[in-house]
Amino acid sequence: MSTPIEPASLSDQFESMAELVTVNGWVDRSKLEAARADLIKNGKQAVLSDKRAMGRYLVERHLLTSEQMTELDVIVQQQANFPTYHLLKKLGAGGMGTVFLAKQAGTDQILAIKTIISRLKEDPDFVDRFHRESKVLAGLDHPHIAKVIESGDSGNTCFMAMEYVEGPNLATLLKDHKVLPERYVLRVIRQVAEGLAYVYAEAELVHRDIKPENILISRSSGVTDPFPADDAAKLIDFGLVKPVDDDEHLTQTGMTIGTPLYMSPEQIRGERIDCRSDIYGLGATMYHLLTGTTPFVGTSPGAIMSAHLTQPVPDPAQRVPGLTAKTRDLVMMAMAKHQEQRFLTFEAFLKAISAALSELGEQNDASPRLLRKPLVLKPPTAKPPPKPGSQRFDQANTEHGQLANTTDRILNKFRKKNDSEGVLDGSKVVMTPAMGGVVSPATPVQNQSVAPASPATQRMELPAKSVARASQRSKVFDEDPNESHGTGMLPWLVLAAAVAALVIWFLL
Repeated sequence: MSTPIEPASLSDQFESMAELVTVNGWVDRSKLEAARADLIKNGKQAVLSDKRAMGRYLVERHLLTSEQMTELDVIVQQQANFPTYHLLKKLGAGGMGTVFLAKQAGTDQILAIKTIISRLKEDPDFVDRFHRESKVLAGLDHPHIAKVIESGDSGNTCFMAMEYVEGPNLATLLKDHKVLPERYVLRVIRQVAEGLAYVYAEAELVHRDIKPENILISRSSGVTDPFPADDAAKLIDFGLVKPVDDDEHLTQTGMTIGTPLYMSPEQIRGERIDCRSDIYGLGATMYHLLTGTTPFVGTSPGAIMSAHLTQPVPDPAQRVPGLTAKTRDLVMMAMAKHQEQRFLTFEAFLKAISAALSELGEQNDASPRLLRKPLVLKPPTAKPPPKPGSQRFDQANTEHGQLANTTDRILNKFRKKNDSEGVLDGSKVVMTPAMGGVVSPATPVQNQSVAPASPATQRMELPAKSVARASQRSKVFDEDPNESHGTGMLPWLVLAAAVAALVIWFLL
């Protein structure tokens, strides 16, 4: 019996499905081939013509999970709106819409396609502005701005196709490393500021949503350094851009556009904005990258926005003591509450970044400076001994003599006490008053003349047993451990009588 032949059209459908599930990393190619062979063998070739049916079959064979099947449905549903693109993967979703990885038909160019949510699609003013600004961005070209390819309406949605940057975003780097090196942060933010300055100079557009998630990092393949000096930043998500002379508020759609964690006070209030609003967003982003935490935190977006409006910006140098002064001042000035107190232009902001990099050393140094400096404690410096005849030498001798006199009085007190108690042991120990402690047992030396000593260095001899008893006294209670305590034999006699009485009573 011959094996049924798969029609060419079904083969194309399967290849499209295979690319979709393998790009997402859901199923291995070998397992897909086995599933296709099984369908053909059992005469179920029709399943291969429908991606959703094929997905359900893979779920039945436990090759796909239910969550993966749900995501597959979203991609297949959106695919109907993009006949000139082949959607491959869902990259993410936000308040504005969903972003897909796609391949352009005919050129096989890999792009990122952002679709707009239906609620914004129903707002004609927003759609008109979105297309107008997308066309302006499509005519701009800068190495640190993700290039916009085209925008338009397709099916039931409007979209923007832009350059796809293969690499992590700054939010991912923060998640992996908690904080980023100061030099690396300055370099990346400088690149983003250069891109924003270019867009603002060419089209007077404000981004409005600066945050780590919107800054992608393009890096060379095979690099092992976590923070390479040649990393290139690419700013994405210009879907929120707004001309400076546009008095319409995007809040008319029923929500505040932007991310509260990095939003400027004037943007929160819905006031007229300019480049200084993006500078505030850059400062808040720098704060997060350098310290590992956002400038303000709260239990709700409203609480965070209120903090941006009313609370002073916490000093980043208090959280990162190793932060250089110029970088600290740069962040604080960029996040000033009032626009007129910030950097007035991107050029001024960029100049401050260059000054901060200069403070760190050579700007082209390939090795980034680590964020936190190790705490270095200086060892104590030993003071040189005083020279004879100096004031310090005389003072030392005076203090030394006072200490010796005090020690002499204490030793005399002990000697009188021991003399009254009697000395049972003739061995002696030598004590040095200036040292205030026992040095060593003294060996008797006879027929040896000793020169008289000064009061400060005079050596005195005490009976060893007396000194030992004195040294054994408790440090907590003033008791002599060698002193006997107790009530003698009386308790033992009472106990013996009680035991005898108990024995007699038992025998009777």
